[in-house]
Amino acid sequence: DEWGQVIIINMLTRYARTQFVDPNAHEKLLDEERKRKKKPAKLSESTSNSSQEDEEEEEEDDDDDFQLNQEEKCVLDADHRLLLRQTKPLLQSRNASVVMAVAQLYHHIAPKADVLIVAKALVRLLRNHKEIQSVVLTSIASMSQDQRNLFDVYIKSFFVRTNDPTHIKLLKVQILTNLTTETNISIILREFQTYIKSNDREFVMATIQAIGRCATTISQVTEVCLTGLVHMLSSKTEFVVAESVVVIKKLLQSHCAKHREIIVQMARLLDHITVAAARAAIIWLIGEYNEYVKNIAPDVLRKIAETFTAEENSVKLQILTMSVKLYATNPEQTRLLTKYIFELARYDQNYDVRDRARFLKALVGVDGEGNVLSRNLQKIFLSRKPAPVLENGAHEGATALQLGSLSAYLKLKATGYRDLPDFPTVAQDSSVRNVQSKIEIVVSGERSLLATDEDGNSRGSGKGKSRDFYSEESSEDDDEEEKNDSDEWTEDDETSSEETSTSSSESSSESEEEEQENGQDHVEEKVQENVKKVSNTSNPSNLDLLSDLDNSLFSAPQGGLPMKPMGLLLPAAVSAAGKNAVLPPFFTSTEHLELLSKINGFGLGIVYRFTRFNHLTSATHLSVEIVLKNHNTVQEINNIHVDAKSFSNDVIQAFPGISQLPSNATFTETLGVDFNDSTQPISFAIVSSLGRSNVSLGAPVGELIQPIKITEDVFRVERNKLRGMTEHSCSITTSTEGKRIKEKILRLANVAPVESSEEKVLQFAGQTLKSKSLLLITVLLRDGQEVQVTVNCEKIVMGSILLNDIKSRGL
Repeated sequence: DEWGQVIIINMLTRYARTQFVDPNAHEKLLDEERKRKKKPAKLSESTSNSSQEDEEEEEEDDDDDFQLNQEEKCVLDADHRLLLRQTKPLLQSRNASVVMAVAQLYHHIAPKADVLIVAKALVRLLRNHKEIQSVVLTSIASMSQDQRNLFDVYIKSFFVRTNDPTHIKLLKVQILTNLTTETNISIILREFQTYIKSNDREFVMATIQAIGRCATTISQVTEVCLTGLVHMLSSKTEFVVAESVVVIKKLLQSHCAKHREIIVQMARLLDHITVAAARAAIIWLIGEYNEYVKNIAPDVLRKIAETFTAEENSVKLQILTMSVKLYATNPEQTRLLTKYIFELARYDQNYDVRDRARFLKALVGVDGEGNVLSRNLQKIFLSRKPAPVLENGAHEGATALQLGSLSAYLKLKATGYRDLPDFPTVAQDSSVRNVQSKIEIVVSGERSLLATDEDGNSRGSGKGKSRDFYSEESSEDDDEEEKNDSDEWTEDDETSSEETSTSSSESSSESEEEEQENGQDHVEEKVQENVKKVSNTSNPSNLDLLSDLDNSLFSAPQGGLPMKPMGLLLPAAVSAAGKNAVLPPFFTSTEHLELLSKINGFGLGIVYRFTRFNHLTSATHLSVEIVLKNHNTVQEINNIHVDAKSFSNDVIQAFPGISQLPSNATFTETLGVDFNDSTQPISFAIVSSLGRSNVSLGAPVGELIQPIKITEDVFRVERNKLRGMTEHSCSITTSTEGKRIKEKILRLANVAPVESSEEKVLQFAGQTLKSKSLLLITVLLRDGQEVQVTVNCEKIVMGSILLNDIKSRGL
């Protein structure tokens, strides 16, 4: 099944990582070579001066990469290629988990050129529910960080929709940022412009951060992105302005050109912006680049000194740092302001602010006590700093986590997560993966049914003859042995019956001891015969399979009560019994309900009743008796059947088509319905020569139960387990005696009475037809005309509905 495929694929992923070498090892060497040859980024005022030099270096690197690629490229192992080829068709599976498992297998063990085939399958999964979209988009975001060209063709599939939840929007923005290239940057930026108009605050802030990442990734659009962010400073929405300020601050660090106008414009925003992160960013910019705004920097320090006590702690720390930077470059105008700010911070409530002020005051020496450090303030505070790296929303090392796992979704290692093993440097010996041509079928831990000799021949457990397991001669010998065995068993049965009628009690006890000694051998011989029958029969029909069943499998256990059949087919009833013995119904209604009126059925009327038995073909289908009547006086009705396309698979076991129903004639059939432990009606269509009629069939909750036999002690133990939400109770006023109450309960629900040691307590037990969940009913007869009814059921909804049904109908 699909879930088995998921587990096997995950296991094969880990197995492949231990057996085969890394198919992308040569590309990793190329990346290391590029990083080694790449020069560190220079802090220049513009990037256009070095564009020609970069192009020449890239051409040289491409030539070197081609040579290295040809030398280091590895060839896939045959088993490695076989694994990829056999899992590829599963990308078309309808189960999203199977597709996701194959995608992670390709991502972790396949060459990057082969991973392209999973892109279309993953994009197809985005049409599923929001929960599946979230997991798939998280995986795509991780994959797009390693391979930008993987989803280039499907970039429009990641455009945000208006009905997407916030977490889906954030993932799509992250993916679009990862997929940005020189060719599609214009499309993505136009898309980002429309996102900024959204009312979702978190989504808008993520979009602004994405614009900043695009500006740092592609140098051609840096100025365009910076201009667009500056225009956002005039927005009426405060959080848009605040986030734009934070992103502009990082861009100015990365590209420290003479953007004096931008810094001046941001300085004017201090009177209006109240977001702490934005105010701290503006103050840091003015202090860091005060040499470009020498005229306004002291005035800005004066204004923020007035509001120092009302600022947030992060803003206060930046004000202290800014005062020191201005004191280092312009001590004449800022000495008194700096001392004033240090005095304010000295009595601040936050100890971080107090400690920072005490440290900076001693370092600067505002009171005239100069030292070596105070004479080098500009080198300490105004030195060139490396440009910050804009985060893309992924945790460091998140791409190394196994795709589709909980840890990959949370971007951190969850409890119980195991890292994928590293590829070996040398491939393992392929001979360890060779499988044997013959397998050993084990029946139990002590004896094997068909064990393999050293010669390669198989030996039978009963006769001890050696013959080939796959030979045609063995099948003929098996047929003869089966006939002889069957004759021996019939003779033994006849003789044993005669001996039982004529022998004494001593002889019968001896025969029982012999049967116990040889019981295991008989069971193994019968199992061997059944296995041989299945292996030697090609395409058996359902009747053939039923005829091969051994009657001993359904006989009563020794010393126990015989099991009574529930349905028309004995094996189905026995298989449905589970751990509790299923009993026949104690009450069956003869009342018929209308399913199809003669008006809607064009003269065909249908009534039904619940038989409280299983259907012939399934232990989970309820058998419903339907009576079809042709109310037409002259016209006959032909070809009456249930439309198989009007319901989902296996919900209804339809009756055979009725070729002809004469006028005023009546015909009785049986319908099997799987209600799935629900009172929701099942809709289907009845088709005849006169037309098509849609009908709906629902069952009361009492009809969806099977009576089971349990003792009073077991009843009490199970009832104690079903407490809390699984217990429903109410009081009912009634004048009925105990026997009549018992009959009404058996009419309302298909349960079995349980013997009670207390006179005023009635107990009933049953289980749901589909899931075999236990259902217990307790009726406490109180003094007067009041009874208390308690229903305990693992299915909370079914227990509540049954109690309401009992309460509404009364006792």
